[in-house]
Amino acid sequence: MKSFSIKTTLFFLLVFAGGKVLAQDYDLDSLKRVAENEKNADTVRLLAMATFVDNTYATDEKTVFYTNEIGRMAALGIKKSKKGTKLYKTYAGYMAIYYNNKCHLIQKSGDPRVFIYLDKAMRYSKEAGNEADYYYLLINKGGMYARLNKFKQAQECYFRALYFFEVTDKKDDFGIAFSYINISTLYNWQSDHRTSLFYLKKALHYLNKDSVDNMDYTIQKITCLTNMGSDYIFLNEFKKARKYLKAALWVEKKNELDLFSGVLYSKIGLTYRGEKNAKEAFRYFQKGYEMASDETTLAYTAINLGQAYLEEKNYSKALEFGNEGLKNSESTDKDLRESAYNLLYEANKGVGQYKLAVEYLEKAKTLGDSINSIENTKELKNQREKYLYEKKAIQLKLDAAQKNAAKNKILFGLLITLLVFLFAGSFLYVLYRNRQRTITYEKNELNQRLLRSQMNPHFLFNSLNAIYNYMDKNQPEEAGRYLTSFAKMVRSILENSREENVVLSKELSWLHNYMKLQQLRFESPFTYTIDVDPEIVPELTLVPPMLVQPFVENAIEHGFSADRETNSLGVSYRKNGDILEIAVFDTGSGFQKKNLENEQRQSLALSITEERLRLLTSKYKKKANFRIESQPEKGTRIFFSVPFQTLA
Repeated sequence: MKSFSIKTTLFFLLVFAGGKVLAQDYDLDSLKRVAENEKNADTVRLLAMATFVDNTYATDEKTVFYTNEIGRMAALGIKKSKKGTKLYKTYAGYMAIYYNNKCHLIQKSGDPRVFIYLDKAMRYSKEAGNEADYYYLLINKGGMYARLNKFKQAQECYFRALYFFEVTDKKDDFGIAFSYINISTLYNWQSDHRTSLFYLKKALHYLNKDSVDNMDYTIQKITCLTNMGSDYIFLNEFKKARKYLKAALWVEKKNELDLFSGVLYSKIGLTYRGEKNAKEAFRYFQKGYEMASDETTLAYTAINLGQAYLEEKNYSKALEFGNEGLKNSESTDKDLRESAYNLLYEANKGVGQYKLAVEYLEKAKTLGDSINSIENTKELKNQREKYLYEKKAIQLKLDAAQKNAAKNKILFGLLITLLVFLFAGSFLYVLYRNRQRTITYEKNELNQRLLRSQMNPHFLFNSLNAIYNYMDKNQPEEAGRYLTSFAKMVRSILENSREENVVLSKELSWLHNYMKLQQLRFESPFTYTIDVDPEIVPELTLVPPMLVQPFVENAIEHGFSADRETNSLGVSYRKNGDILEIAVFDTGSGFQKKNLENEQRQSLALSITEERLRLLTSKYKKKANFRIESQPEKGTRIFFSVPFQTLA
């Protein structure tokens, strides 16, 4: 089986007032009570939510909910606080937590937003003044590159972090250890186990340097000891391997953890198999499999157990565990998937299924070629040499900087004096300009609210009329269903009418409810779709409320017909630079624009929309517009372009 090491997990951030608090044991129920009590200050609730998430390491519903709440509350806090203040930095720290944890939740799905989220988390860490957290996030980014076999980019991230922790911030022993563990993993993947051990021993030195007793140190120590045991297995030094693996198991039991127990028992089984002690090896393989608690561990332990059955020529059991290993490695680990293919190749060959055996052999070879390449191996060596050279260069620059410190202080004093005079000269002008902007903003917002209120009565009238029709036809159940949906709609309208912008997630919820409400009203059946660009974060993206509503209503009211086989409606949201592009399209009857303008209600919707977009253009100094494309019997398409705005 190929080298399998514990991949260092995403490092969770917990940022308070510019410092990092490592995970501890908390009463999760108490944290939930604090987080959900709206009488508490926002910063207190955010602290409780972040601590809860930091101590669960899970993707359960509550963790996902609190992660989104952290993002929402922190974004609102940033908008209300002045940049550079202590309060702003606190909220920026929580935004970093939000984006890092969002990345953690989607990392295994192959979602392309992982790098977008990590870059945003890094930006907010800098704004929060948490420089160390910025470099922990950089290591997380390296881990993402490594999962894509982009070892050059991964190594660059790791060594940049190491520069900071070794040269700039010499007190952070944990940061140095965390960097070394991640660097070693790359060499382990390339089967360079001596170099991997070199970095792991350095990491263990820093982890043992301080008598710190918390979850982060414990997990990284277990990771370090486990991977050292793994490297010694592949160097056929089985007693040394068993020593480090049992040490890792002891640390786990001491701290009442079982995160890696399945892997550890299975690896100890490998040391006994290397010493030809099949009975003891099988016992540890079986125990490791029984203790597996996640897909990756289940895949690893199943493959090792299947290999043990293969050596006993028990091909049916080997196939059973080989297939289980393959199933659980599909979305987790390429190395494990290759090992599963090799096991299934041998087992199928043993039962005479040669055609299937060849298929698995080809899959194993293809996957192996993509994981190991000469180019990657050379690149790791080049990056290491570059690091050693640049580390010396940085130290020389730091020494030179200390010698010039006295001169810099004098220059700095002169610069401050000059800035004071410049600030005094520009203060009154800035004050006057801001006052004018405030007056203009308030005028525009007042106009926006007035225009939105003009659009709501039309929908209310149609909905009330529909309820009356159900009651008139003696259909109380339908009337009740419609009335419930209608009540939710009225609440949304009242809330949205007070806002200039709403988050896209709220608008999407409103739009779904509106579509379902219309489906209840009309006898002509229709389907609808709502599509959102993956680069858009709905919980943080702002949109003008109910902008598409009159056009969606027009398509349903006037475009659809019971005689038509398919009536469909779609709404899409796309990010194009600093512009949000919204499209509404239907397969209805279409129209000529002059006919649209002749109808009073539709003409009113057009004029209101044009006025709203004109005011948006005036406020944000970016062109906001829309256009209509329609042909009789071929449907209608409406395209909006508005400034792309976010909570943060």
